[in-house]
Amino acid sequence: MLVVVLGLFEIGPMLGFRLDRLIARIPMPGIFDSEGARWVFVFFSFLFGVIALATVLMGVEEADMKTWQEADAEITRSEPGFRLITPAKGMPRNHRIADIGYRFTYPAADGRMKTSGGSRIRIDEIIPEEEVEALLARYPLGSRVRVYYDPRNPSRNVLERQPDAGRTIKGLFAIACVFAAIAMPVMWLATHGVTRLASLPISRWAGVALLCGAVSAGFLWGHLRQRRWLSSLTSWKKVPGVIVSSTVAPFDSGHRRRWNDGSVRAIVVSYMPVVEYRYDVDGVTHVSRNIQADMTIAGSEDFAEQYVERYRPGMRVEVSHDPADPRRSALEATKGFGLTFIIAGTAFALVAAAAAYKALR
Repeated sequence: MLVVVLGLFEIGPMLGFRLDRLIARIPMPGIFDSEGARWVFVFFSFLFGVIALATVLMGVEEADMKTWQEADAEITRSEPGFRLITPAKGMPRNHRIADIGYRFTYPAADGRMKTSGGSRIRIDEIIPEEEVEALLARYPLGSRVRVYYDPRNPSRNVLERQPDAGRTIKGLFAIACVFAAIAMPVMWLATHGVTRLASLPISRWAGVALLCGAVSAGFLWGHLRQRRWLSSLTSWKKVPGVIVSSTVAPFDSGHRRRWNDGSVRAIVVSYMPVVEYRYDVDGVTHVSRNIQADMTIAGSEDFAEQYVERYRPGMRVEVSHDPADPRRSALEATKGFGLTFIIAGTAFALVAAAAAYKALR
């Protein structure tokens, strides 16, 4: 997105316009009448435009689906699974999915019946994780269902049609409201907020004391919350499990090593161990990729390879799980950062106390 905006700065003058001049002409209410506020407005408008365009393209595919035909199908695979979602930068995410496959027959152009298959549930590329259990219950292995396929290309098929356009419009409206709730305070800060805050009758040392005190309270609150979380893990039960797969996923960490002149010398690559395992709780099979509870770990290539060596496919392991929610599981005890939180919180508290002493003198 930033690349597109910067590209307009470079290409715009060649095409006879300058982006900064166009932004300066955007009419804004007096409370938001500043260059900084206009840039914030343009950024969020561009972001919303990208989302709206993707929604429109999905709507076009939805409209095309109305011409698709129905066919009887049999569910040939129905089990929980994962999809590794890798962003352009940053750690990949293990997204829980309903791994459902099906086969169906359809009349070909020559009049013969042919067989095809698929695994796409809806047009949505990523199904929300909270829908996984309901989908697996709706499409059990061996059940007979109806699927929708494109008669011009039967390899394009889905289990379910998309929701109506009203739901899509409501979703866009909700996104617009969220963006407005975030953008308006930022635009106010960019226009008058900084000046107003600077004019408050608070001494410099009092401001430092308030800021450091708030940061210290945040660290100490995080420590208490983590202690409570770690304490809850002690009640987890253990069951036998088996390793299904074990691989290493490299990813762009987002960090760059640079030369003295600021140019990029190397992209820092990190590695995430992806260990998938199965375990049964009360007769129900669960799949997980949590090595440690409720967190994803990554590091150097050697760090990730150690986990791959430790958990090889087919190996029997002991899995800890939450009795209240068996989907929450772990292979290893989770290590906290309690000492780090305490040290950081104490350091900021000391700075806050020193600043308060200076302010009261």
